[in-house]
Amino acid sequence: VPDTNNQKKKYIYLCRDTPADVFEEDPYKAELKLRDEIYGEKKEKNEWNESSSSFKLSCASCLLVAHEPNGFCLISSTTTTLCPTDVVDLVRDRCRTNKDEKKKNGALLHPDHAHFVARIPRSSLWNLYRSKTRSQTSQAVDEIIGHLSSQDVFVVVDAVDVDVQQDVDDVIARFTNGGIELGHHLVSVLNLTMRSNNDDDDDDDYYWLVMGYYDDGKSLSLDLSGGKRHLGETSLDCAMRETEEEISLQWDASWVVNELLRRNNDNNNSRNKQQQSSSSSSDVGNN
Repeated sequence: VPDTNNQKKKYIYLCRDTPADVFEEDPYKAELKLRDEIYGEKKEKNEWNESSSSFKLSCASCLLVAHEPNGFCLISSTTTTLCPTDVVDLVRDRCRTNKDEKKKNGALLHPDHAHFVARIPRSSLWNLYRSKTRSQTSQAVDEIIGHLSSQDVFVVVDAVDVDVQQDVDDVIARFTNGGIELGHHLVSVLNLTMRSNNDDDDDDDYYWLVMGYYDDGKSLSLDLSGGKRHLGETSLDCAMRETEEEISLQWDASWVVNELLRRNNDNNNSRNKQQQSSSSSSDVGNN
């Protein structure tokens, strides 16, 4: 079902000659076949640009649940590293540079491109997420606005006059009333990285690269880059495309894959050593 704004007409496309066994054998190939049939032209996967079409097509929920989920990107650095902010700041500055170069070269930014990117501690985001009282929300907003302003990110008075910097106290008061919205991906990772019932018990903290929008000058939203998977994309493909579209950052896919394989091997080796140690201890006890 295509993602269109036409509420009067709804369309459902059926991919010809693609029974369940064909899909199960190669889901990506089946998705690409469906995409080509819908759009009426055949291109290689890496040459496809859906933005040139008159409408947008996203995967049905059944494909995301049973086959391949959507993708998003989290860039993080822990306070236990030697220079914890350097990694995230390096990526933040690269995003800003790439965005400026696009504008300089006359390239149009994607409609979903973020208004800004910034480094914010996970603890500040968590405090806002779990705040229940006006006082807690105000303190959390104060922390986040402070981090943004220290990185030359200023919330504007209104969407028309984007060069006017708003008084910080007014910003805090405004977003305490209206709240700073935390996006779906950001909330998901906050919950996934919660280590205990009381998150304040953690000794270390993490710096996260977040993107932000202030569409009307009265609301502020923060999230991680990511979005819905297109037909024929893997979760990684989706995350890479969305990250470039939303924060002008390009991934090195080979590094990501190799890093995941390395970490998986390290985890397997660690588990094997633990099992061997456990077995040795058992043998000693039996003797």
